[in-house]
Amino acid sequence: MLKILVLILLYGFFFLMCYLGTGTLKKNMKSFYSYPDEIQNRVRSNDLLVAMIPKPKTMMQSFVSNLILFSVVFVLVGLLFPQEGFVGCFVYFLILGQGLNLFDLLVIDLVWWRNTKRTKIEGLDADRELYRNPGKHVDAFYRGMLMFLCAAFISAVVLRTKEIYSILGSFEGTLTTIFITILFCTVMFLAIWTAVALYPMPQLSSFMHGF
Repeated sequence: MLKILVLILLYGFFFLMCYLGTGTLKKNMKSFYSYPDEIQNRVRSNDLLVAMIPKPKTMMQSFVSNLILFSVVFVLVGLLFPQEGFVGCFVYFLILGQGLNLFDLLVIDLVWWRNTKRTKIEGLDADRELYRNPGKHVDAFYRGMLMFLCAAFISAVVLRTKEIYSILGSFEGTLTTIFITILFCTVMFLAIWTAVALYPMPQLSSFMHGF
């Protein structure tokens, strides 16, 4: 029951932040890159609005910033509501993150964001249907799966460092321990490199749409 309560509170808080991050021209322009290409193109052709387009982040900046953000959130949750063992932490954070990713897609993006008047860009002559293209939201959902996987793993490692070292220490020989450590670092590096190389990462509403 406590785990479910944490999910509800986290998702509710996230929706509140998304709600408060919209409603004015200035706020909506901060999330410029979350809008469909049709809307972005119209903004770029508008002499008044084009000057308000924020500078885009690089793929590396977006990935790292969001990975750090959600890793910290998961660690804080793990400190407040401890889970048993490394596997328990990892699975719980994975469910928490992927659930948030799905909640963002189905509830925030597809149901609320595409239909609310709060996300309409003031001064832009565009039919409401142009705002409803789900392409960016769906793509962001798939990309978000990898980011949350990495965040869950990192958070579990941070909270269960002693357990991991005890496991590593149970292997005979220092070389084995070094090999496993190098292997772990290599896997994490390849995961991050692949994410950055393939796409500009997930866009959880006003936060992640800059990803």
